[in-house]
Amino acid sequence: MMLKGGKKLQNKVVGVNQSIRELNKNNVDYVYIAEDADKNVIEKLVKACNEKEICIKYVETMNKLGKMFNVEVKVAAVSILK
Repeated sequence: MMLKGGKKLQNKVVGVNQSIRELNKNNVDYVYIAEDADKNVIEKLVKACNEKEICIKYVETMNKLGKMFNVEVKVAAVSILK
């Protein structure tokens, strides 16, 4: 997948818990979150991103977010690693 500026995406983690784990290791560049994800599920991730001043990019649906990253299931969050 190509990102803005022609940068090729290589390092990512899929899911809220995996994203929080990588955030705690300071390995995250930015995070995609699906707008239709359960707020109780993503609340801890959003809080951690805000505390560490990590940019959050919102995608309309979990289905679209999964498709963006070639994941065959709905996805609440994807973190792009440094």
